[in-house]
Amino acid sequence: MRIAFGHHRARRALKSIPAAAAAMACALLSGCSSAKELPSKDTDAPPQRALSKTPSYSLSQSRLLDILALEQDLFSDPNIDGVSDTSRAELITKGSRIDSMWRSYILDFPEDVQALVLYGKFLRRTGREDAAYEMFKRVDSMNPNIAVVHQQLSAMDAEAGEIKNSLARIRRAMELEPDNKTYMRQCAFLLAGAKKRILQQGMLSPEEYDSLLRFCYLRPCQLSPDDRGARVRYAQSMYDLCNPDYKEALRVWLELRKNAALNIDKQTADANIARALVELGRDGEALNYLEKIDLPALERAKRLLLEEIRRAKKDGLKIREN
Repeated sequence: MRIAFGHHRARRALKSIPAAAAAMACALLSGCSSAKELPSKDTDAPPQRALSKTPSYSLSQSRLLDILALEQDLFSDPNIDGVSDTSRAELITKGSRIDSMWRSYILDFPEDVQALVLYGKFLRRTGREDAAYEMFKRVDSMNPNIAVVHQQLSAMDAEAGEIKNSLARIRRAMELEPDNKTYMRQCAFLLAGAKKRILQQGMLSPEEYDSLLRFCYLRPCQLSPDDRGARVRYAQSMYDLCNPDYKEALRVWLELRKNAALNIDKQTADANIARALVELGRDGEALNYLEKIDLPALERAKRLLLEEIRRAKKDGLKIREN
């Protein structure tokens, strides 16, 4: 259950950003390099500097730590998803107390930028989108170089369908913290979900779009070379480019196939290798990989690729006959 204390910022749903990726077979054949949705309020990147309770903390830090401890208690409450009136009342009481403590703290320390960011996150998490947005805008006016503020504003702008502003904000966050994988992932979500609008409205050229999307998936691989998941997402993202790079996808999937330990990973790689080979016109080689696939979860992907090979052969015969 979301604990709401106020009205939501007037927003229209971003129809071009659908829910999370569907079945595995669909993901294999349509790219789906990421779940095409924005990160939730619970997974937003934390501020750069975190407080830690040490023997030498100030009175203001102590107050802030007390508030954060109560927040942690609130959001870890096992009744957070409960529907009973008693649970709801208890949670609202806890939330109202935390909100009062935040207001009091900010009245005493109106220039504490970190506290304003944390309060903005609390407002957003408790459903007060309007107030959260204004809080982050206030912080931005005080210091325009805080990456997490741009990231938060970008997420809310995207939820409101304000794609141009959202894209500018998340790119600014990435400029400020170029190796922050959370920001790269959020940028990739936005690019994938709003691709048509971004290109049609000229926010990015196809070349700029491809360059940015490629960076969002390649850079995490460079930062964490042993992260197989990052390499899988990078390989899948090659399908989502304006100018799909099937040669690069094939190269990466072959590496993933070589290093796969589980049968599901091997056969997933086989399906993707076959897909890349089909796109490159190497149907004979693709068939060799498709023959290795026998897992039910990949049956649809296999069937669609075989249909594509048969269709290509049929079209080729027609061309030769003409």
